[in-house]
Amino acid sequence: MHSAGLIAMGKLMDRIIGHLSAEDGLSPKQVEKELKLIAPICRWTGGVWTDLGGLRWNDLENTSRHIRSLSNLLVRSYVTAKSHL
Repeated sequence: MHSAGLIAMGKLMDRIIGHLSAEDGLSPKQVEKELKLIAPICRWTGGVWTDLGGLRWNDLENTSRHIRSLSNLLVRSYVTAKSHL
């Protein structure tokens, strides 16, 4: 993962931490559980980002367009997965 992924994951983590409370426990295990909700769509080391128009994992670039698209995808996927729990 390079800078585009790091920026997008930062935006996702803001959303995840916002959904957790101290009562839920902000433990690494709780955060891991939340991240697993988006695991099925992630292509960090191989494959194709289907929801990004078939972009190959290593064609993701540090451009505002790719960062915005990836950020939106990760957050949207997380929110959708949370709504189905």
